[in-house]
Amino acid sequence: MSEFEREWNANKADAGAYDDDVLGELLRCGARAIQAAAGLKVDGLAGPATIEIIEGILNKTTAAPGKHDAKKPQFSQPIPRRAAVESFYGSFDYKEHPDTPGAIIIEREWVRQNIVGLTLHTGKKVWVHRLVAHELGELFEKACKITGYTPKSVASWVPRHMRWDSKRNLSRHSWGIAFDIDPRLNGVDMKDTPLHRHPEWAQVFRDAGWTCGMDWKNYPDPMHFERVAR
Repeated sequence: MSEFEREWNANKADAGAYDDDVLGELLRCGARAIQAAAGLKVDGLAGPATIEIIEGILNKTTAAPGKHDAKKPQFSQPIPRRAAVESFYGSFDYKEHPDTPGAIIIEREWVRQNIVGLTLHTGKKVWVHRLVAHELGELFEKACKITGYTPKSVASWVPRHMRWDSKRNLSRHSWGIAFDIDPRLNGVDMKDTPLHRHPEWAQVFRDAGWTCGMDWKNYPDPMHFERVAR
């Protein structure tokens, strides 16, 4: 695609010239084409891996702003336990994705009201729940500066069931209150990871009341952090 074509399409989207269904279909078709060319799983979902490939194609680099861009909330936000996730962060209607097992499609109005873009101090942009954006930005920056470990991959809002298994409960990623970092380096059951070598990174989040997946006994998941009390 030429620069002119990208700009033309972007301007049409900004102007609201495409209905939601049309824009969704354009994104689906584009995501499938990118995934097929890159050797990814072809599911038509423009998730973190697909976006990363697109940014590479565009040779897109973002200057690190040195500070995250989330606004500090007027009131402090308590950290709920698992049973109170819906009452605190909100409940939503959803339907199962017809083609991708474990993925869900959340009602648009809830997404518009609660999911926001957060640009981290590194320049990396992630999509998270509005109630966790500022705290996540602050803690992420603190953890990176204390340890010297700055994750290259950060993904948060991914509407799905736990472990992409539709028989399980919804993942906290569905609310945008969980995030994963460098999954290829900090994978499930991995022992010698950057997070193991920099234990202070996870400790920053523990001290703030977050749950760290590397502490789970039955399913140690070093990459995973969630704003839910154990």
